[in-house]
Amino acid sequence: MQKQAKISIIIPVYNTSKYLKKCLDSVINQTYKNYNVIIVNDGSTDNSLDIIKEYMKKSSNIILINQKNMGLSMARNNAVKKVESDYFLFLDSDDYLDINALKILNENLDNEDLLRYQLRDVKEDSYIDREYITFKNLSGKDSIRKLIDSYYTEPACSYLYKTKFYKENNFQFQEKMYHEDYGLIPYVIIKSDKVSAIGDKIYFYLQREGSITKNKNIILKRYQDVKKQYDILLEKLNKEDFENKKYLISYLTNALFYKLVLLDDDNYKKEIKILRKEDIFSNLLNDTLKRKIKNIILKINPRLIIKI
Repeated sequence: MQKQAKISIIIPVYNTSKYLKKCLDSVINQTYKNYNVIIVNDGSTDNSLDIIKEYMKKSSNIILINQKNMGLSMARNNAVKKVESDYFLFLDSDDYLDINALKILNENLDNEDLLRYQLRDVKEDSYIDREYITFKNLSGKDSIRKLIDSYYTEPACSYLYKTKFYKENNFQFQEKMYHEDYGLIPYVIIKSDKVSAIGDKIYFYLQREGSITKNKNIILKRYQDVKKQYDILLEKLNKEDFENKKYLISYLTNALFYKLVLLDDDNYKKEIKILRKEDIFSNLLNDTLKRKIKNIILKINPRLIIKI
């Protein structure tokens, strides 16, 4: 078992001063000490930068990248370039870690390319625990079926990444995209040789309410970005040949429908016509009676089976 791995925590920051101190407190007070922090100030216009500088005085292991506003994807990509440690993870600046998070991760490491841990949703000071699975030392192609049968999406912030593996594959989040995790993380998983998933809930994920979800233009952009990434992923996957590929494609297709049903009526009708023309429905698994019935309903009207 690997001991005392050097870990980097990547924190993109954009106008999150309200939450940033709690995030940074959880980082600088980690019980495990062999780590550093790479903060990307992505052109914040509030006092986030002042808070970051305040914490840099408290801790000498914080590296600051100041850049004009480029968005979350570029903030993450630019931070990864600075990583020189053995492993790294992504932490959103309105979320926070358990004080023993890095200690737990280090104790569970066994030279994996990816180590998955659990998120705990935080809403109005109450916790909502997600269902989770655990497994040890599976290939990415074997682990993907377990993960997609258990979770709706695979967020970037639920993994510890081996730096060498990540950089050798030149993984990049796509620029200026909503739901950028959707377009990358499944592919990162299938490219990995060794994945483990532990049951420890070490990441606290803040559920924030916002008017953004009521803006039909933004909802349409979110859907269109998922569709673009879906097309790019399918092009990549069509060049791959592995046993569980059909499960991954079905999972990605189902996730696309979950975004489709959020559209207003006019855009919904327009976009579903495109999906039917492209025969997207044929990418859904049809191997059980339950799936066959579900797919028939989906073809008629996805809104009948997916609750908004």
